[in-house]
Amino acid sequence: RLTREEYLASGRDLLGREAPPDIELEVDPIVDGYKNNANALSVSTRFAGQLQKAGETLATPGLAQFPRYSGCDASAVADETCVQKFIQNFGARAFRRPVTPDETAGYLDVYRAGVLDDNAAGGVRLVVQTLLQSPYLLYRSELGKALPGEPSATVRLSGYELASELSYSLWGTPPDDSLL
Repeated sequence: RLTREEYLASGRDLLGREAPPDIELEVDPIVDGYKNNANALSVSTRFAGQLQKAGETLATPGLAQFPRYSGCDASAVADETCVQKFIQNFGARAFRRPVTPDETAGYLDVYRAGVLDDNAAGGVRLVVQTLLQSPYLLYRSELGKALPGEPSATVRLSGYELASELSYSLWGTPPDDSLL
């Protein structure tokens, strides 16, 4: 799982601004001098609630990023073609890999569920809130694929996995556009 600092850095990179000071995430345990011990970074009920609150808090700044990720005007939040582009581009940055067609369709359903009383902005906010709580954002899974003819422990990381591994290991942030 991303550490507290990595999650906040990911939010900063996605939203183009620092997280508001009222984002509360529990402090990561230190094991053998490290904050990123995979066995210690579980998601407790408390932490899940904090992630939900963080997603709610960051959803409005996320809505402000609609033009950046959709390539459409801010007033186009009711245009599902623009919303689909937003989901694909914002999601790709959040997940550190392209969003699959099935994932895009699922997030379009989230958008539609969030459009209440013809308020399309509410749908985009719900998409941002959901993406910021997704396991694909929260967990780094640089697992690679087994190489044929090699021992089962030998894997090759995809370009996206390698970019994510390098960026978080060196800088504690998600990979930027050029590294991706």
